[in-house]
Amino acid sequence: MVVYAKYLVDTDWAVYYLRGREPYVTRLKVYREEGLSVSVVSLGELYEGVFRAPDQQDKEKTLNDFLAGLVVVNVTRDVARTFGRLRAELRSKGITVADMDLLIGSTAV
Repeated sequence: MVVYAKYLVDTDWAVYYLRGREPYVTRLKVYREEGLSVSVVSLGELYEGVFRAPDQQDKEKTLNDFLAGLVVVNVTRDVARTFGRLRAELRSKGITVADMDLLIGSTAV
């Protein structure tokens, strides 16, 4: 079964939410009700923050609470294809985007 969500949250937004920053907390609460997802790539970046923190258990619990009910979007063959196409198009125009950011964006299209 494939589950879709209306919104894909970026790593930065998730971090701001987890730190209690407005307007991110309010907006993500609304988006969560409408269907919120996170890329597995962002998830890896968020776990990096957990493991860099002195209070890892607390941070991991907070992250798991945030993730409850969110759809985790995996990197599939289609996502990889989109990544390759977009990266080629951007590079042909002399535009460089960080690979992780482009991969996260590729999960959204």
